[in-house]
Amino acid sequence: MNQAEDYEDFSAGLTGKLILATCILGGIGLLLMLMSNDNLKKKNWPPGPPRLPVIGHLHLLSRLAHQSLADLARKHGPIMMLQLGSVRTLVVSSPDMAMEILKTQDHVFASRPASVIGDIFLHSSNDLLMAPLGDHWRFMRRTCVTELFTPNRVAEFQGRRRVETLRTVRQMLEEGQEGNEVEIDNNMKAHAFNTITQVLFRKSYHGQRTGMDGEAQEFHVLMKEFTSIGFFVAGEFLPWLRTLRIDVGGIEAKLRDLSSKFDSFLRKLIEDHRHKMFIRQKIEIEDFVDVLLSLQNDNPDGKSMTDDQIIALLQNLLIAGSDSTSNTLVWIMTELMRNPEIREKLERELDAIVGQDRLVEEADLVNLPYLQAVVKESLRLHPTAPLLMPHASVSATKVAGYNIPEKTQVFVNIYAIHRDSRFWENPLVFDPQRFLDSEEGWYQGQSFKFLPFGSGRRICAGINLALVTVEYTLALLLQTCKFSLPQGMDPGDVDVEEGYGSTLSRAQPLKVLVSPRLPSQLIDKDL
Repeated sequence: MNQAEDYEDFSAGLTGKLILATCILGGIGLLLMLMSNDNLKKKNWPPGPPRLPVIGHLHLLSRLAHQSLADLARKHGPIMMLQLGSVRTLVVSSPDMAMEILKTQDHVFASRPASVIGDIFLHSSNDLLMAPLGDHWRFMRRTCVTELFTPNRVAEFQGRRRVETLRTVRQMLEEGQEGNEVEIDNNMKAHAFNTITQVLFRKSYHGQRTGMDGEAQEFHVLMKEFTSIGFFVAGEFLPWLRTLRIDVGGIEAKLRDLSSKFDSFLRKLIEDHRHKMFIRQKIEIEDFVDVLLSLQNDNPDGKSMTDDQIIALLQNLLIAGSDSTSNTLVWIMTELMRNPEIREKLERELDAIVGQDRLVEEADLVNLPYLQAVVKESLRLHPTAPLLMPHASVSATKVAGYNIPEKTQVFVNIYAIHRDSRFWENPLVFDPQRFLDSEEGWYQGQSFKFLPFGSGRRICAGINLALVTVEYTLALLLQTCKFSLPQGMDPGDVDVEEGYGSTLSRAQPLKVLVSPRLPSQLIDKDL
């Protein structure tokens, strides 16, 4: 027998063994799958699709998980139980189920699941967003509600918001000279960062005016690293990977490195503020860091916020606040470019209420109902957190007659709710008028078909700041700038394809033409 024949015999034998092994493993897997699915019925858990061994239902989720879950809900109903690796996950996709989770049983579901990101990046979930339900979370929440996001505190910073917005307007007009295309995404991201860092630290880090000093460069590097990290941590769903110290994609290592850099950057800012307070020998509130440090020095209930807690909270506000604001503005501009008649109606409202002899003020916003409706409609179609933040049950309970075990992760798919034709007429059509025809208190979390900021104990603490930033930016942009599409492009060509990220963003940047709508003197005199 020659070598070729030997190889053919060996290859045939090996192939046969592989086929046999595959059949055996496949059979075992199928048996386990059938047994586990049958076990679900015995436990009286909510329905769900068949799951695979080890990974459960992870294979059914795309990078746009909210879309995948909406598709699954259409097949399996508004309440589903999924197994994401080893993480038991309840998914609800209707207003009545959302009300059950966020209101009726809010005391059960107001906690957060354990998180690798919270553990590594947020000082062991020592923040507000990812902290589990308990005394620490209550203290952080109370601090935000009573000290940071009161109407008076938000109003204190309106001058800085005005200046930052005017600078953004001027930057876009300069970029748009001679018919050059302007990328909305980059400008809104820089604007959102500068607006929030002015509130947090009284500093701006984006744009030519920053001079790109060492601190600004460090901030740019940090944010670039942050946005480049994929936040799917395999070890969170398959904990045996962490036990074996297998870091898929090196995500955990990158998070640790980034956490250390963020910690160093923010700690220096805190020490700078503390030093200025010492030099002045008195507390002057100029930004949120000053507020938090003043609470350290004089807290009436005797409980002070540690530096680690301040850092974790600043990370929450910096990342969540800037990302959600910029993406909301980009989606609004996307819809306005797709719907020029709505954009023109907005311009007419601004001209009628404000005129063209002065610039719009935050005090004017209450008299701009159509602008407010446009913002609501964009948040309906493009919620920045389409699954909200994950909730977790603190005890076993029943929902819709099904057993829900303790420590079950919960997703409320507001993306699916906001686009459900049972609750919204023509749900895929951008129609701000629908919000003018109703007097509901849309942002209070009591209309469970519209939940852009969540509801219950975990409703967004910074709604006031978020809304005034978005609405005022939109008003000033439309009053001062004329927006149009590049030559050869029609409104129907503007796509709404979604991208992958920590919040809902566009897949591709939005590029438009920008020209002056008001005399430049009106803009320049306030800068």
